[in-house]
Amino acid sequence: MAWRAGRGDSGLRPDRRTAWSGRKKLAFIPLHRPNAHPPDEAVPPDWANQILRRVLFDPDLNTRADRSLRAYIHAASSGRADLDAVVLPRQVLDQQDVPVDALEAPMGAALRAQGCHAAAIVMLGQPPTGTSQRVGFWARFDMSEGLGVWAMEFMHCLAQFDDLYPFGGNMGRFDEMAASAGTHPSAYTKAAIGWIDASSIAQHPPGARPVTPCMPWAWSSPRRPAGRRPCGSARKPLT
Repeated sequence: MAWRAGRGDSGLRPDRRTAWSGRKKLAFIPLHRPNAHPPDEAVPPDWANQILRRVLFDPDLNTRADRSLRAYIHAASSGRADLDAVVLPRQVLDQQDVPVDALEAPMGAALRAQGCHAAAIVMLGQPPTGTSQRVGFWARFDMSEGLGVWAMEFMHCLAQFDDLYPFGGNMGRFDEMAASAGTHPSAYTKAAIGWIDASSIAQHPPGARPVTPCMPWAWSSPRRPAGRRPCGSARKPLT
């Protein structure tokens, strides 16, 4: 059963969570629609290599930081989750709508027999394309969609964690499952899918406690009003 959040949900559902721990084998199947409307982008001659780059090692041109799916999963899980990837030969499907499990009948059993834990149809259409089977095997997304979409769809399949954006109180970019932005999941999401121990989350007794608020300028700009100190910085000792 998929973990599903709803209005009033506490955030942790231990009876429904499934950890994505260890290394999972993921299959990627490029799929082209020759008569799509609007037309799909032209098939790249090195499409398989482009997919492998996105999945295994994708350094940013400016920062050289690795923005691959594997690097993201490894970092977000604190090393508890990893992946291997295989890109299969390109498939052609001459139809406008491609269900997420469109290749289950011809390929599903063989992929599972080869040890794959999940598979994704990779398309060349226009976003939004990303979707997946909750507690399932298949995902689907587009080459033009970002790292966050690719990660979210596989987390639906392998961690059985649902979207966090369809209800009030959306956390946005503070949780990958609320924004598919390639940011870290929140601590509660990580605990639910086994990427941190729930005991590592600080628990506070009910009630109000005084806090020192951080002013917006403390993180939105490197410049700040004269005489102000950033939140969390130490005061100079009195002399």
